[in-house]
Amino acid sequence: MATPTPTPAPGRVRIVAAAAVDAALLVALHAGAALLATAWLLVRSESGRLDVGATDAAVAVSVIAAAAPAWVAWTLLATRRRLPTPGQGLARIRPVPAGDAPRGALYVRAAAAPLSLPGWLWAAATPLVAGLPPWLALPPLVGATGVAAAALGSLGLLLVRPRARLLHDRLARTSLVPVEP
Repeated sequence: MATPTPTPAPGRVRIVAAAAVDAALLVALHAGAALLATAWLLVRSESGRLDVGATDAAVAVSVIAAAAPAWVAWTLLATRRRLPTPGQGLARIRPVPAGDAPRGALYVRAAAAPLSLPGWLWAAATPLVAGLPPWLALPPLVGATGVAAAALGSLGLLLVRPRARLLHDRLARTSLVPVEP
């Protein structure tokens, strides 16, 4: 019986390009939400001639605050369907669980990936905005700190070893593999 040949890891250019495209989409989502909220406020205040009412301000804040959970929901849906992110699709790479990975490895990867940071920050801010005890914000804040630290560590690792597995892939026991066109 022949042993399977290992799939070569994608290089740092593909990984960084995929992350850059996904980060640009994330920024565009937040910018679009801010633009929509601004347009709402301008329409409701007759281009700034009137004071903004509390309800209109709440709608604008809600539109902006909805961007992070929308990103998280989209990420989880794509993970459930085993779809690559748009950046990964353009770079022709995709995450796959290792042979010994647990069943939810791709979900762990999605939660630990650098682009999950807005979701972690949203989860930390929600109890504070809702007037709940501040200690409820600590677990997601610790998660956000861990994701940010791992992202910086992964960046350093990519600079030193171009084909290294990223830290969130090591944690989730997943790998990025090239997809043939």
